[in-house]
Amino acid sequence: MVFGLLLLASLGCSRRMCSPTSGPDSAEDAALTGPVRHYDVELMVTTEDDGVRVVGIETLALRPSGGRVALDALDMSGLEVACEPACAWAYDAKMLTLSWPEPAPIEATAIVRYQATPTGGVSSGDGAIWTSFHTWRWMPSTSDPSARATLALRVHTPAGQLAIATGDGPDGPGPDDVSRFPYPAYLYGFALGCFGLASRQAGDVRLDVWMPTACGAAERVTPELLPAASLVLDRTSAALERWSAAIGRPWSLEHYVTVFVPGKAAQELAGMAFMSSGSLETLLDDPDEDWLIVHELAHQEWGNRVTCATWGDFWLNEAVVVWWVGEDKRIRGDEEGYARELRLWAERRERALGEGADPRVRRPGVDHEDAGGSLVYHAGALIIAQLVEMVGTKAFLEALGGWVSAAGEHDGWSLQTSNFLDAL
Repeated sequence: MVFGLLLLASLGCSRRMCSPTSGPDSAEDAALTGPVRHYDVELMVTTEDDGVRVVGIETLALRPSGGRVALDALDMSGLEVACEPACAWAYDAKMLTLSWPEPAPIEATAIVRYQATPTGGVSSGDGAIWTSFHTWRWMPSTSDPSARATLALRVHTPAGQLAIATGDGPDGPGPDDVSRFPYPAYLYGFALGCFGLASRQAGDVRLDVWMPTACGAAERVTPELLPAASLVLDRTSAALERWSAAIGRPWSLEHYVTVFVPGKAAQELAGMAFMSSGSLETLLDDPDEDWLIVHELAHQEWGNRVTCATWGDFWLNEAVVVWWVGEDKRIRGDEEGYARELRLWAERRERALGEGADPRVRRPGVDHEDAGGSLVYHAGALIIAQLVEMVGTKAFLEALGGWVSAAGEHDGWSLQTSNFLDAL
C-alpha cells in the first residue's frame, strides 16, 4: 500500500486522477489523428554564416476543427499561404493559424511557402546537417505528440551530397514507413552530408547503416569503416531479435536506418535513428556498450508507434526504453550489467533531485520544451523496474507487445499514464 502511494506521487497524480477511463483495447484510445492528415514537404537546406537556412514549400491535407487549424512554426519568415477552399491566415512568430468562414470545410488543402533559420532542432558540423526533435523549427507542423500524419519529405542537396530523410519514398535512402503509417511530427527528420552505406537483411527487416565519408566517394561505406559498420549491423540485428522475442511479436518495420553524424546526436525518428560518431568510438572500444543501439531500436515500437498522448506523459516514451536497456543486459545473462543500470538510474535521480528538479515524472500541462530531463528518464526507469517486480517480467513484456500490436491495427496508440497502469 505504501509503495503504491509513493508510486502515484512520483507519477504526479492521485488515485482518482490516474484511474483509468477505458481499457487499452478500447477503440476510444486509438490514435488521435490531429488536424493534419498528410504533409508533403520539399526543402532546400544550406549552411550560411548565421547558421542553417531552410527554404521550404509544404502542401498539407487538413481536417479543420471548428473552421481552424493551428500549426507550430517557430521564428519563420517570408510566409505565403494559399488554401483550397480559401482561408484567412495569421502568424505571430510561434503559430501559423488558418481559419475558414462558416460553413467550415470538413477537409481542406493548404500550400505554405516559408523560410527559417532554426535556433534549435537542427545541428551542423563537418559539412553535415541533421535534425533533432523540434520539427516545428524547420517546417510548420503540430507539436502535439498525439497528432499523427503521414509524410513525404524531399530535401535537395548540393552536388556530391546525400539527404537521408523520413518519408523520402521507396527509392530514397531513408525509411518509407512514415509515408504509409502516421507518426507524430517530432519524429520527422533528415540528415544531409556525405555518407557511405552498409546494409544487411535481418529476417524480414532491411538494416541500413550510413557513416560519414569523404564527399565525392561512392555511396558505399569505405573499406576502413567496414568493420565498424559490420559491428553496428551485428549488434542491431541481435538487439532486434531479442526485442521481438521478448514482446512476443514480429518487428513492425520492413526497413530500419541508422545514421552516424559528426556531432552530438541520440535521436529516434520514424524508422530511423541518428547517433553521434562518438558513440561509435565507444562501441568499438567495448562492443558490449551497445546501449544506444538497443535504446533507439526499441523506440521504433515503444515511443514511436506507441506514443505518449501528452507531453506530460512523455515519461512513458523514455522510461520504458531506458528500463529495457537494463533488461536487455539481463536477457543476455549479464545480471551485474542490469544491477549497474539500476545504480546509474538511482545516482542520476538523486543528482537531479539535489539540483532542484521537479520530482514528478508525470507532469500534467507541460509543453515539449519542459517534457524531458533526467528524472523523466532515470526516475521513470526505476518506477518501471518496480512495476515489473509487481506484475512480473513476462506479464509486463506481454503488455508491451499487446500495445505495439494494437498500434499496428489502429495506426498508432497515444497513451496516457492511466491507460498504461490499467494495462498492467
